[in-house]
Amino acid sequence: MTALDHQTAYSAVAPTRTDVTSRVAKGLKTVFRAFFNRRHIGNLAELSDHHLADIGLLRTDLHQAARTGIVADPTATLATLRRRREDERFARHVC
Repeated sequence: MTALDHQTAYSAVAPTRTDVTSRVAKGLKTVFRAFFNRRHIGNLAELSDHHLADIGLLRTDLHQAARTGIVADPTATLATLRRRREDERFARHVC
């Protein structure tokens, strides 16, 4: 083994420029996606309560999703609330 073949622990752990760039790009993509989805919460708020019920949402779900953090994706909150309500509804039918 020559000195050129030997890798130090630091060289194996040190992030490359590509790693840092991809992490920054992924973070920006997440922020922009959350912002884009937050705009769609406003569009959902324009629907009537009947239309929201058709897709399994309540108006309070929209308010709760809008209160999530700036970076958080509100659609994930909506999906969680809807899924929880569905689980409760199916549990009532089983008992």
